Amino acid sequence: MPATVHAAPVSAQLKGENGFGSFDPALPCGVGDGPSWRYAWEDGVATSPGGLFGGLWNGSFEVHDAGASTAFIPDSDGRIALQLPTTGSRVGTASFDTAGGQGCANAGLTLTPLSASDPTSQKVTGTIPVVAKGGTGALRGLTGSGTAQLSLELTPGADNDATLDLNGNFTVAAPELKVSGVQARWANLSEWLQRRLTLYVGVAGTAGKGNAYDVRLTGVGGGSGSFSGVPTGTQTVLAGGGATFSFKMNNVNWGQKYTVSVTAAGKDGLLVPQPPVSGPVTFTAPLLP
Repeated sequence: MPATVHAAPVSAQLKGENGFGSFDPALPCGVGDGPSWRYAWEDGVATSPGGLFGGLWNGSFEVHDAGASTAFIPDSDGRIALQLPTTGSRVGTASFDTAGGQGCANAGLTLTPLSASDPTSQKVTGTIPVVAKGGTGALRGLTGSGTAQLSLELTPGADNDATLDLNGNFTVAAPELKVSGVQARWANLSEWLQRRLTLYVGVAGTAGKGNAYDVRLTGVGGGSGSFSGVPTGTQTVLAGGGATFSFKMNNVNWGQKYTVSVTAAGKDGLLVPQPPVSGPVTFTAPLLP
């Protein structure tokens, strides 16, 4: 079945404690683009409902002083990189850039002094648009946009705090699954005598599409009409890869040809349910174990 892309609302809170950077006393707005801070945070913690954007984050921001306690971040001069946890099946990365076209004439952020003796010690707060710039793994093909409500400390040293509340609607590359084949085996002599044939059904992901998560069998029919041990667990099917599900077909006649219909369903990298896929698998029951 062709891949189907679905947008999902996603939120995440990013926190950092080790921001560091520099201050550039450039010409003020009106004759230049304003004094600026260039600060970065590394290995901050990202939390997200359902773990969709959870893990670690790095970020860098160029904040310009527009005067009158206002500030702006030029387009693409705020960058956020997310890394999902490296354990488990759902791994990957994502990147975002700031947007919104802010500048000296339409600065949308607020500067608050943090030191009476050092005018370069400031905190910038406000909300700025962000756009997704792609991803890997579970977040391959990430697109979409949203906002980041941010609070960044900009002071000398390397212990500046950052908090960003990221919200938006995003999509990832949709998986494309298919029922890919079957192997039929008698597990042992006892199963042969009881005419209980083990089927190993493959579900494959199309290369170049998205990864599929929580893939499960949702229906089995045809064949002898009697099945047992149909798995209820889920597996991950990577793009270009596959997974195997095994179960029993009962009351099988040795040497007879059968066709079984198998239906599978899964989710994309943002855990949005995908349409189920079905396919027939045809085999001949072996004569002997």
